[in-house]
Amino acid sequence: MKTRLFSILLVLIISTVYSYGQTSLRMRHQSENGVRNMHTHDPFNKFSPEKYEQQKKEFIIQKTQLSQEKAEKVIALLQTQRRLQRTNDRKIKELRCNENYKSNIALANSIIKQINELKEDNLKIELQYQKKILKIISASQYLEVIQADFRFDREMLSKLTSTHRKSHTPN
Repeated sequence: MKTRLFSILLVLIISTVYSYGQTSLRMRHQSENGVRNMHTHDPFNKFSPEKYEQQKKEFIIQKTQLSQEKAEKVIALLQTQRRLQRTNDRKIKELRCNENYKSNIALANSIIKQINELKEDNLKIELQYQKKILKIISASQYLEVIQADFRFDREMLSKLTSTHRKSHTPN
């Protein structure tokens, strides 16, 4: 009993010290970089999907030179498409994490079948939204949108990883 209580107390102390260290690190980073507003340049700040989507929309408009009206429609359709596909992707991930298949061949076959159906559903969703988008813009413009979308994601990932590396390099 004493060992268990000691272990719990030790974990609480370690987690408190760790969180204090994270707060100190954030405060030091802000003071070194002259950051006054925590929500503007704080690399420790949480990701904002709304801000990300807004930046992506501006990037796509700039790179494709679509009119504001067409870009709004196309981007709204792409966002809806991705939201639907993300739901299927989460289900696929849950199915892949199922450990019970190891002792049950029938379950393993069932999981494979469900994953394939979800992948087919994702393809159907993509084709359905592609048809809607091609009613608004040409095929070449659609390819430009897809390329700009991909380029934006790659650039943001690159910035995120370079910021992460810079903030974690020892002095």
